Amino acid sequence: MIMIIKNKLLFFLPMLVTSLLLTSCNNKESRADNSGEKPIQHLQLEEITSLEEAKKVFLADTKKLKSMTKLDSSELNEIHFITYSLERAVAYFSESLLDKAQSISKEMAVVVEDLHLDSENSRAEKTKLHLDAYFKLATSLEKTF
Repeated sequence: MIMIIKNKLLFFLPMLVTSLLLTSCNNKESRADNSGEKPIQHLQLEEITSLEEAKKVFLADTKKLKSMTKLDSSELNEIHFITYSLERAVAYFSESLLDKAQSISKEMAVVVEDLHLDSENSRAEKTKLHLDAYFKLATSLEKTF
């Protein structure tokens, strides 16, 4: 009797584990590279409530990001924390701007999220790629102000 239960368990266990893993993967939110990776919330910031405030944060954070050239662990950590306020500004733009500016800011939101995750996880090469993409979008967005 014990042998029969053991054999059934050995037969069904791999299917159960596979099913649980697939369910878990399907429930994750996606990001641009489809990894489903989610950021850890280290900071709780106030929402941005005006266009003037969003522009001020956006311009200041963009300037800080442009000064990052080494992308060593210290700079990656700094980038990670800059993205918290930048995400708030970009979210405000995505909800409040219209037409081309809104489209750019929605695309930018994805890039900033990827930038956040890559800098948080010390992935310098990917962070550099996302910084480059961000700077192109930032230049385009600034032209709409």
